[in-house]
Amino acid sequence: MKRLPIIWIITCLAISTGLVPYKFPTKFNDKNGGNSILVSHAECTCCADFQILKGNVKIPEHLKDQLKNSVYEINVIRKTSPFEKVNDGNFVMLLYNNEFVLNGQIVGIDNQCGSSIPIFKINNWSPTHYHPILWTFDTFFFYFYFILVGLLLIISLYLTIKCRSK
Repeated sequence: MKRLPIIWIITCLAISTGLVPYKFPTKFNDKNGGNSILVSHAECTCCADFQILKGNVKIPEHLKDQLKNSVYEINVIRKTSPFEKVNDGNFVMLLYNNEFVLNGQIVGIDNQCGSSIPIFKINNWSPTHYHPILWTFDTFFFYFYFILVGLLLIISLYLTIKCRSK
């Protein structure tokens, strides 16, 4: 049957479309410059968006009197960051158990929960681990993707079995 390879090609393309990396991972390198940091997401209700694991952030002169000499945590500006393209539900999935390399600068201070936390404007970012693009789909396309792939697999398997039984 000539249709059999075509349906398998379509099935493999559909599966691989969702498994493409959202962004290609990079390793953190201290030599990237003064405002390159390795961060992980903080999991608590009243804390900063990210904790700094490695790297140093340059504190602007006009904010030095309001902040400590070293910065260990940051908040990010979601609306102007590259994270704005990820919808809220999938933003959490992207953050979960991942580390990021962020490049940017401190632009202000957020007085959250009684402590001064610097606000970090992200110019560039990348994860340190692989994350498939399907985590960034909104809810409708997320379920549509799994239903489509499931149907394609069922049809492909059915046609394969039918072809071999002849």
